[in-house]
Amino acid sequence: MLFAGDRGRSHAELDWPARMKIVHGIAEGMRYLHKELASSDLPHGNLKSSNVLLGPDNEPMLVDYGFSRMVNPSSAAQILFAYKAPEAAQHGQISHGCDVYCLGVVILEILTGKFPSQYLSTGKGGTDVVQWVETAISERRESEVVDPEIAGSRNLLGEMEQLLHIGAACAESNPQQRLSMEEALRRIEEIRSEGGHGQESRTIEVFPSHADSEEFENQGRFDRSQRRRGTNSFGSEGNIELGSS
Repeated sequence: MLFAGDRGRSHAELDWPARMKIVHGIAEGMRYLHKELASSDLPHGNLKSSNVLLGPDNEPMLVDYGFSRMVNPSSAAQILFAYKAPEAAQHGQISHGCDVYCLGVVILEILTGKFPSQYLSTGKGGTDVVQWVETAISERRESEVVDPEIAGSRNLLGEMEQLLHIGAACAESNPQQRLSMEEALRRIEEIRSEGGHGQESRTIEVFPSHADSEEFENQGRFDRSQRRRGTNSFGSEGNIELGSS
C-alpha cells in the first residue's frame, strides 16, 4: 500500500521520479473512470492512499471503485472518504468533484510525507495537509512543506512545487473553483513532459468492488477472464485489468 504505515512503502523508498509516476498513474486511472465510464455516473467515492496499491515498479492500482454502492447510506459519511469534501459534508452527496478533492489530498500526502488528518473520523491527529499547504502557498513557503526525503533534489524542487499547486487546486474547498480530473491530469503530464520523466509502457489496474465488476460484465463492458495489457494511456477499456477487492 502507498504510505500505509508498516504495510506500505517507506518514504525513503519513494524518490521524486517514483512519486511523480504514482501521482500520474492515479490521476490517469481516475480520469479514465470519470471520462470513459461516464455513462455509469459513478464516482470512485473512496480514493485515499490506503486504496492505492503499488506494483513492483511502483505502478499504482486503484481499489474500492464502486464501493459506495455497497455502503449503507446511513453510514456512508463515516466510511467513504469522498464525504470529506466540503460540499459532500454539507449536502450529504458525493460527486466526481469529490473524487478530485480526494486526489488533491493524496497528492499533498505524497508530496509532504504527512499523514492527512482528513483520513481520521475524529479529525484529531495527523496533519491538515490542505490547510497547511494552502497557508504555505499564500506565504510563498512551498519548499518548506515538501517531504525532506525528496526536497534534497534542489534541481527538481520547481517540479515539486508545481505539483503542490496542482494538489492544492484539486483540494480547493469551493467545488466551482476546483480543477476537473481532466485538467488535473493535463497539468501533471505537463510537469512530466517538461521534466523528461518519459511515458514508459505500463499496465494500470483498477479493482472495483465485486458487485460492480459483475454489473459491468453483465453490461458487456468488461471481461474479467482476460488480462489485457495497456501501453501508456487509458485509451480503451482493454487497458484496464479488473478484479474483486
